[in-house]
Amino acid sequence: MAAFEVEAVDYLMKPVEPVRLQRALDRAHAYLQQRSAEPAPGKTSQWLDEFWASALSGLVRIASRDFDRVSAERYYMRLHVGRRSWLIHHSMAALEEGLDPELFVRLHRSAIVRKDFIAGFTRNPSGRWIARLADGTEQPVGRLYTDRVRTIAGR
Repeated sequence: MAAFEVEAVDYLMKPVEPVRLQRALDRAHAYLQQRSAEPAPGKTSQWLDEFWASALSGLVRIASRDFDRVSAERYYMRLHVGRRSWLIHHSMAALEEGLDPELFVRLHRSAIVRKDFIAGFTRNPSGRWIARLADGTEQPVGRLYTDRVRTIAGR
């Protein structure tokens, strides 16, 4: 009965035979593939819609539509929500892949910004793009990401 409570896919008894072990592993692998292909209950989007971050009082749920930008800090990412921010343990590449590209754009190897949080673009004296953000801060645009600026600006 306890096995059903933890969603067991198979079981093994000692002594374990190699053929039986392989069959159990195959079943577990097939189960995981099927489970990852199915959308989560109630989830209609393929994009990440929330994050859980540690706070002094425990864990805090942060909806992806609520944060303005993400900045990299070594092995962590800082989610900026207004004047507050939280650290999460994700890679920048995983975040870029998981966030809706209609809402977010990567402007630098260490920065992802919500598109509607961008107030405008300027160029510095050397010709590099700089994004002016709605909170008054500026985000340099990396050379690899200038094509995204042109796309946003319709150029």
